[in-house]
Amino acid sequence: MFLSAISFQPMPVKLKTIYEMAAPYWDNDQVRPVARKSIRRAINCGEPVLGAAVYRSDDGEEKVVCNRCKSRACTRCGRRLTQLWLREQFCRLPDMPYLSVIFTMPDLFWEVFRLNRHLIKDLPAVGGAVIQQFLRQHYGVRALVVVIPHTFASKLNFNFHLHCCISSSCLDEQTGRRRIEIVQFKEEERKEIMALWRAAVVTYLRRALAASLLSPDTKLDMRELKYQSRREWVVLHRYLKSKVAFLNYAARYLRRPPIAECRIVSANQDGVEFEAKIREECKVENIKLSLKDFIAAIIDQVPDRYRHAVRYYGLLAPRAKSLAAVFFKLGQERRPRPERLTWADAIKKSFGIDPLLDSHGHRMKLVSRSFPDRGL
Repeated sequence: MFLSAISFQPMPVKLKTIYEMAAPYWDNDQVRPVARKSIRRAINCGEPVLGAAVYRSDDGEEKVVCNRCKSRACTRCGRRLTQLWLREQFCRLPDMPYLSVIFTMPDLFWEVFRLNRHLIKDLPAVGGAVIQQFLRQHYGVRALVVVIPHTFASKLNFNFHLHCCISSSCLDEQTGRRRIEIVQFKEEERKEIMALWRAAVVTYLRRALAASLLSPDTKLDMRELKYQSRREWVVLHRYLKSKVAFLNYAARYLRRPPIAECRIVSANQDGVEFEAKIREECKVENIKLSLKDFIAAIIDQVPDRYRHAVRYYGLLAPRAKSLAAVFFKLGQERRPRPERLTWADAIKKSFGIDPLLDSHGHRMKLVSRSFPDRGL
């Protein structure tokens, strides 16, 4: 009677299982090589084919630890890399409030950038330049600017937009002194930022169109660009009270697949059903896609090689020398960069279990290592 009263939750469907079922839709020459490699590595995540290390204790006990894939199509590795990024940024950024600005674009441009992925690499720099130009013209200051490109929505459709975070405390351009605390943008300031962003994107696409850099399948002309340059674009902004609030907000869009496994309701040869949040109606409903459409949506979200998930501008730019001045003006001590945790230390810190202890409590040592298959 006791067991019958317990409601067992079904195990979530693994993305690895869906990848294996949908192999004919992604393992072909029509799919980008980087996407094929990412999915193939995600399927073999934690398998000996990706390499492994053998540990042995003095008592003769052995443990084989397989390498992880570190693929953007793998939920487990995405979580691990996100935690490492959070740890480093917590020590790097000063303690202060931040402003979040979201740059969107008309849905017509989503398909343009999906078909012309080589143009995506420049958009974070465009968004960072818009923020810096606005702060320079209106306040005469430089700020810490973080830009995170985001390509998916809750329905897994390709929806490119930028998440920008700006420090509330800024430094004067001329004197280098600490200036005003920017708490919130006014409505007229929001409209001006929107106009700068709109003009920058339209000009960028106009030049790409004039230079014949768009694919033949792209449906875009100068007349459409002129119409979009007169529309009202959506630019959202809100106040983040602390550095922790900013990091928790930004971490949701980093190094992870576009869907969490807990959102997948069912998956079979007939299709994949998953939960999606409908923001317009403030509710969650189930959406079903065919295997082919689901894999196509995942493939669209896999970034090209050498594309950074986070870009830094202003006082956080790689060549900037002013970050130490920000800590000094705020009266804060800059934290040293944390040492990168090994996999064993990370497990011990998170779960309190040392994976390199044998059944007798003796420490295991590395005795051999196998290397991954070059094809993966």
